[in-house]
Amino acid sequence: MLAPFAVLAGPAMLEHVVLDQLGRGRNGRDVRARLESITGLDGALAAEPHDPGPLLAVVLVVVAAAAVLAWRARVGRLWVVVLLAQTAVLLLSPSYLPHYAAYAAAALVLVVGAGVSTVPVRVRGVAAVAACLTLGLAGGALRPAPVPPFPAEEIRAQLPDRGCVQADAPATLALLDLLSANLDRGCPVPVDLSGHAYAVGARDADGRPVPRVRNASWQRTVLEHLTAGSAAVLARGVGNGFDEATARALARYPTVFRSGGVRVLLVDPGGTGTDAP
Repeated sequence: MLAPFAVLAGPAMLEHVVLDQLGRGRNGRDVRARLESITGLDGALAAEPHDPGPLLAVVLVVVAAAAVLAWRARVGRLWVVVLLAQTAVLLLSPSYLPHYAAYAAAALVLVVGAGVSTVPVRVRGVAAVAACLTLGLAGGALRPAPVPPFPAEEIRAQLPDRGCVQADAPATLALLDLLSANLDRGCPVPVDLSGHAYAVGARDADGRPVPRVRNASWQRTVLEHLTAGSAAVLARGVGNGFDEATARALARYPTVFRSGGVRVLLVDPGGTGTDAP
């Protein structure tokens, strides 16, 4: 599936997708925390005062039993292998973020379904209900309340009609329905602006990792990008990695919208921007 992209991107894909990622440090999420996330129990930490450990054990037993049944019955063996491989990647990867759990979600559900399908027909319904209740409890009932909706309409009302709208993440542009417009205008759209810190200035002269907040090369790249258009939308209210100099430079531009952690900076009042067509 990745072969066409690897051919078109050439060495850049190996560098950014593989080599740069190997340089990331572990972010403190231990194996248990990652398993709680993979099984959907991470929300229990925020929504419930009790320890989700017992429920984690139950979920792991259900998944393990389903995997054994699926493997012995020669159904779903492919998904058992995929689930094991994907879980190993998630447990061994240097960093872990909550959305990484989606990587193994499909294989997890398919393994449980394959295992339930091997149960005798007379008890299959009971097994299916038990499995659904267990995974449903893990994946839904203990999750915290949904996040507030993204204020796309309010933001768009404050943006100039022309020029490039820059953002600290392409997902922000997608939520604003501006990603395609930016690409059509030839605006630079980094796939992972924050992750670019692992490609430039990531290590000092002695080969030691340089934190993003002290990565001067990345700070210059970020500031140049965010101030290269008509406006900038900053949606990463926490953990953006800006140092004091970058934060002060961005603060010089007028803020025309602020809601929660989202800010809109008017960089070019004329609405042209340096990358406008």
